[in-house]
Amino acid sequence: MDENHKILLLNRISSSDTSEQIKLLEDVTKIVQTIQLERYNVKDQYTINRLHDSNLLYQKAYLHGLSILKLSKGIPVEMPKFNTVVSLNDPVSIAILVRGLLETYLTFYHINFTDDDDKRETSYISWIVFGLKQRLKLKFEKPDENLIITHREIYDKYNQMYIYNMQRLEEEKRVLENYIEALKRTTVFSSFDLETQRNYIKQLSREWKFEYSDNKYQPIGYQDIFNRVGIRLSSFSNLYNHLSWPTHSTSVAMSQIADMWNQGRMDVLFLNNSLIYTNLFLSLMSRDILVNDPDFMIGYNELSQEKRDLLNFYNYYYRGNDFTIDRIE
Repeated sequence: MDENHKILLLNRISSSDTSEQIKLLEDVTKIVQTIQLERYNVKDQYTINRLHDSNLLYQKAYLHGLSILKLSKGIPVEMPKFNTVVSLNDPVSIAILVRGLLETYLTFYHINFTDDDDKRETSYISWIVFGLKQRLKLKFEKPDENLIITHREIYDKYNQMYIYNMQRLEEEKRVLENYIEALKRTTVFSSFDLETQRNYIKQLSREWKFEYSDNKYQPIGYQDIFNRVGIRLSSFSNLYNHLSWPTHSTSVAMSQIADMWNQGRMDVLFLNNSLIYTNLFLSLMSRDILVNDPDFMIGYNELSQEKRDLLNFYNYYYRGNDFTIDRIE
């Protein structure tokens, strides 16, 4: 890749022109679609549950990206009284989707990229156990009587959805037991003393993200995982917390929302930054899934050279050549 092409790509991915970022997102989502669909053609060849679930996370990220793309073009709202249609920008909803996309990517990264195979398996099983425990609360925690009255269709034992959910939860209870047994067989879990083992199983009812060292475990957050993905620009050091405020309708968040439309078109700037983050996260995840599961390379090889260059340059610029599929000289 010559220097002129690098400059061109750099100008594109760092552009403050929202229309350019939207065009980039159109390109990036097409990259994701091609990579994922070609892997879908050999979906029956999954022999490792973690890779199957990682593919589902990739699909989830793709849907987040498409939703952000549609919202970024504005929401048409009919106003019959004035015989017109206006296009509304909704940066707050986009921010919520961006945070969801980031959580999806970081979940994928955490269960796939650790120091060794056993830690990776322990992280993956812990994620599954936590999720199953949360779902099982639907059945084994007695619902409030008022909730049953106001949501009778959910708790009506003759309702088909209720019947299906209860059958599903019974199956998942057995699956949970099997996964806990698999967790106990990992080297990481076996290295804990008995008290630590009991505490770990108990803690999986509340959280699932941990680091392991010296026969111990330490809970971590999404920002901690983000700090490990290889991003080398300090401006991202507190990104997860930055993206968190729009999801909570606190007085502080409401004040910031009001400011967004009152201070020099901050809504436009916020939208542009959100698009930059979206393109970045999808590009990072695309590279990582190609490394994690080589069968996704089928789709990568179907990409045009232009789209390969774009995917590689995102990772080269933000993480370096150690994180590219094709090295950039």
